[in-house]
Amino acid sequence: MAFVKKIADYVSTIVEDFTRNLLCVELPGEYNRCPQIIGGSIPDVFYNDSNYVILGEAKTDNDIDQEHTQRQLNDYINEARTYDVDRNIILCTSIIGFSRMKNIIVAKKMKEQLDDIKFHIIDCYNKVQIL
Repeated sequence: MAFVKKIADYVSTIVEDFTRNLLCVELPGEYNRCPQIIGGSIPDVFYNDSNYVILGEAKTDNDIDQEHTQRQLNDYINEARTYDVDRNIILCTSIIGFSRMKNIIVAKKMKEQLDDIKFHIIDCYNKVQIL
């Protein structure tokens, strides 16, 4: 849950004219819940306004290399491409998983020509890498 909160907090730092009520987060309490199922998954964070679409997913160290994560990434990439705005996918993991997640995204971007989407990788100490 801490990784999901980090993604939610990070969204407000990258969106100009951030509108909090457009932010959907899969956490109980203070946020709107994500109603949108994307390719069989509900993103941990979803934000969409006239300038941005943002999908966020928290990943544990054991989850990074799972086929489920690859399916989610592919679904979120396809969903982001349906919007004609600044496309962003945010992934949050531990400091241990950070390098592995970065390597996966770098390889995926090279293989699949994903220059139209910004990937933000965040670790538990708020280190951010934008690819």
